[in-house]
Amino acid sequence: MNSVFLWHRYFGAFCILMTVIMNQSVTDSVRAFWFRWEMLSFAISILTSELVLLSWIYIIYDRNFKIALSLGSLYVMEVAAVITILGISLRNLEGVKLSTLCLGGSS
Repeated sequence: MNSVFLWHRYFGAFCILMTVIMNQSVTDSVRAFWFRWEMLSFAISILTSELVLLSWIYIIYDRNFKIALSLGSLYVMEVAAVITILGISLRNLEGVKLSTLCLGGSS
């Protein structure tokens, strides 16, 4: 579980570093990568935050198996929903003109 805490702590710093690197040159391929990266990194950071919170709830309730099972099954359903929605969204992104969506893009 320590690896989840470390991931949660340093993934945000990695995302900020990627923002600085990606703002150096803005082409259509960079915009496409950046838009996908932004959507995926946001989902990953939210899901890892929830995993950390769920582990604390499990510990607070004295490591109750029923609570762990119920929260774990709800978390798995949420992850499946997020992956499905992101998959559909990213697949339908091909026809969108990304310069209209990204800041700093030319119209």
